Amino acid sequence: MAELEAGQTNTVNMSVIDEQKALETIVRYFKSHSDVDKKNIVLLGSSQGGLIAALTAASLQKDISKLILEFPALCIPDNWNSRYPQVSDIPDTTKVWQVPIGRQFFTELRNMDPYQAVEAYRRPVLIIHGDADPVVPIDYSRRAVKLYKDARLLEIPNAGHGFGAEDFQRSLACIRQFLCPSRHAVINGVPWYDQHGNVVNAHGAGITYDNGRYWLFGEYKSDSTNAFPGFSCYSSSDLATWRFERVVLPVQKNGILGPQRVGERVKVMKCPKTGQYVMLMHTDAMDYNDPHIGIATSPAINGEYQLKGTLQYKGKPIKQWDMGVFQDDDGTGYLLIHHGPIYRLSNDIFAASEQFRKIYFQGGKGTDTAHLNPQGHDRFLPVAEKFILQYINEQ
Repeated sequence: MAELEAGQTNTVNMSVIDEQKALETIVRYFKSHSDVDKKNIVLLGSSQGGLIAALTAASLQKDISKLILEFPALCIPDNWNSRYPQVSDIPDTTKVWQVPIGRQFFTELRNMDPYQAVEAYRRPVLIIHGDADPVVPIDYSRRAVKLYKDARLLEIPNAGHGFGAEDFQRSLACIRQFLCPSRHAVINGVPWYDQHGNVVNAHGAGITYDNGRYWLFGEYKSDSTNAFPGFSCYSSSDLATWRFERVVLPVQKNGILGPQRVGERVKVMKCPKTGQYVMLMHTDAMDYNDPHIGIATSPAINGEYQLKGTLQYKGKPIKQWDMGVFQDDDGTGYLLIHHGPIYRLSNDIFAASEQFRKIYFQGGKGTDTAHLNPQGHDRFLPVAEKFILQYINEQ
């Protein structure tokens, strides 16, 4: 930028390309210093600075290890090319928020496509953007996160162009996690994201550990209906970074998980007898008057599960609602139902082979189920009942 005197900047001669060149010069300056970690130079830019940072990261890709963009103004070329459709429409000076901007700024935008730079940068990117931004619509960042090779987008609800104190702290927490992934931090209030930058969608999730990874299964939820949307699968090595695998069980053409049915509380266990992965879930009518425990199987934990029918006890379906599972160290599986019933599953996990007596305690206004197993299934009920009696005596 051309400077008039100390403390003043000639904004009339400013342009996006001019600022990009200035930032490139700054990066090269820091690279020339021996006390700078040249392998870990990170750019952070906000608003127009986000656009400049995105362009610079693409031009100096080998030098920029990570990129952080806060409400980046990727809309600038669209905005001004729309306002001045022809070069001849551009005046010598335009005031933007009372700041005089010269003709060069707008003429250089004529052939500028920020998304070419977005596609060119191949290293990790974090974008933070408020979904109520009146200056830069969040759809610009939603498009960018899909084009970057390795990017995630933190959408801050109801935030505008800039963040208040609470949203600022939330963005800082996300930036810390992005810059220091080795800490494997799970931060309250910060959504989980997959490798595509999409929010992890696994409502009512269950997690199982298999072959060195954590596997998260849940409803691939919609905001518009409670009807079964399919069960999603994500995997992680550290519980902090997640990879979307697939929708492992989609809506069926008909039956217990057909259209306008409920499917929830999905759980997955590996059957020690067959080596198959067995999925159990609560299925129901939309008014919750037709409950079943559904069964699906797959040869791979993240494979396509095939619905097999319903879990039965003594030849009859177990018609219950809230459910969980427990698998002991010897592979024995248990089905745990709200209000107390516990079923030991058959060795192929396709049926309930035994029903234990109910165990429950009154807690507060409702009935809560206690499940505890520190030393194996032989002590499962005695330990649980001892815990419950102790709880009741303390009330």
